[in-house]
Order: sequence, then C-alpha cells, then structure tokens
Amino acid sequence: MLQANTHPGNFTYTWTFNGLTNGTYTVSALSGTNGATASDTFTIPCSGQPTPTVPAQTVTPIPADLLAFGPPKLISTPPIVAYQPVQFTVNITNTGEVNVENQFFVDIYLDPTTILTDRIPLTESDGYSAVSGLNGGQSRVITITSPLGFTNNPTTHQVYGMVDSVLQISEVSELNNVTNPLTVLNVTPAATPTPTPNLTGDSEISGVVQVLTSELLTQFRALVTLVDPGAPGSGVVAITQTDAEGLYTFSNIGPAISPSGYTIKACVTIDNNSFFGLRTGINPPTNFANVYMIPGPCS
Repeated sequence: MLQANTHPGNFTYTWTFNGLTNGTYTVSALSGTNGATASDTFTIPCSGQPTPTVPAQTVTPIPADLLAFGPPKLISTPPIVAYQPVQFTVNITNTGEVNVENQFFVDIYLDPTTILTDRIPLTESDGYSAVSGLNGGQSRVITITSPLGFTNNPTTHQVYGMVDSVLQISEVSELNNVTNPLTVLNVTPAATPTPTPNLTGDSEISGVVQVLTSELLTQFRALVTLVDPGAPGSGVVAITQTDAEGLYTFSNIGPAISPSGYTIKACVTIDNNSFFGLRTGINPPTNFANVYMIPGPCS
C-alpha cells in the first residue's frame, strides 16, 4: 500500500510485474490528475532474505576397468630353448577412475587351446605374477616368467596375456582382459623332461603360506615345492599352489630319503618383486608346516 501526505484518504491496489531480473526498482502511484504521487523502492531478491543455494552436482566416478593391451613382449635373450624358463612382459592399465585396492593376477598362456571372449581358463596358465593394486588412470608393465617354457610342438607358438585372470575384481567390462597374441618362431627343440613320479605314500604335509609386505598376510597362488634333499637330481618331489586362504597340501607322501626330512620352498612375485621362504626338517604327517616369505630371490 502506497500513501502520500498530499492525499486525504487511502486506497489499496494489488499489482504484479513479471519477468524481472535481480536489481533495485522504483514503483510509483499517481493520485488523480493533480500530480500527487507516492513511490517506494524494491530490491530483487528481497533484502534480508537468505540467498538460495544451488545443490552441488554429484559426480559419479567411472568404475574400475582393468585392461591388458597389446600382445605380450618376449624379453628372454635368444636362443629360446624348449622346456626352459622364458620371460615376457604384459602392459596393463586401469581405465576407470576408481582405484583397485585388492591383489589380482596377470597370467601368461603359451599355445592355449581354449580362448573365450572374456578369459582363458586358468588351467592353461603357464606363468603369473601378482599385482597389489592399481589406481584409476594408472598403467603398469608386469614381468612374468613361464618356468617350463615352450614345448617342441607346435613350431609356431601363440602367447597371450590376461589381467585379472582369477576374475577377482569387479569391472565395467570383462571383455578387454585378454591381449592379442604374440607369435613366437624359432624355438630350439630340446629333450622332453622326465615327468615327476607319482607319489605312493600314505601321509600328508600341509600348512599355510604367508608373505611379509607392509604386513604379514596369507598368500593366494604361492608356488610351493616339496624337496627331498636325499633324492637324485633336483630332489623335487611335488609342486602345488596355495588356495585363496594361503593353504597348501601335499598328499600321498612317504618318508623322505634324506635323514633330515623334507624341505618346503614357497615363492611368489608381487609388483615385479619376488618373495621367498623355506622350511627344513619336515617329516610327514604334519598339518603345521607353515612357511613365511620375505623379499628375496626364489631358489
């Protein structure tokens, strides 16, 4: 309501102006024809009122997606001899924005017979390395050794790499984990190794393998070797891997030839660094032959 001192009465009138932007405006009222006016100023937004806040836009980070790109690279020095250890590198990256903070594995496959759209079966793996994690947008070059190398046949070899080979990590896509193949020629033939004899004992040796990195943790897929120092040659009796809880088991074990008992070796590669541990003087049966790995070369 606007009132002027020059007008003897008063009146009320409702008015509306639409489409105004922020600013200060003057509104005037004219009384009849004698020129008497009253005016007032108005500010948009109204003074003393809280400024409306615009909610911050929520940005959802792109989920993790591990990718193995390009074919593996052969880094062993020629000549490449069949049934001898051979080394490769595999390039991996996390194309998402979410960090992968759990351990996963990168595997090498020499002449696999089954190649699916999202994986190669783990039973066809010829070597692997663990990766402790990979931040979003980061890449790594992983070195992997195949301890038994190529066979004599075929003469032309195909080598694949795969990231997250155990399918432990939740990803946007599982269709980009397998690399294109590397073709390897000129592998020198060699004598076929003598297979390890079947075990015929009735005892068992088992235990848990742990690794010391930033803390002591059980290790999945640690390579565990049972050695009899009194046996001919290398003395290797059996080889196995630990399960997801770090547990290994050797079954059908008889007494060791060596009077000192068996030696148990454990090895794993994490982030291109090897960790090794051993126990000596182990006699079956025992379920407590635990092995603790620390940084150092495997032997």
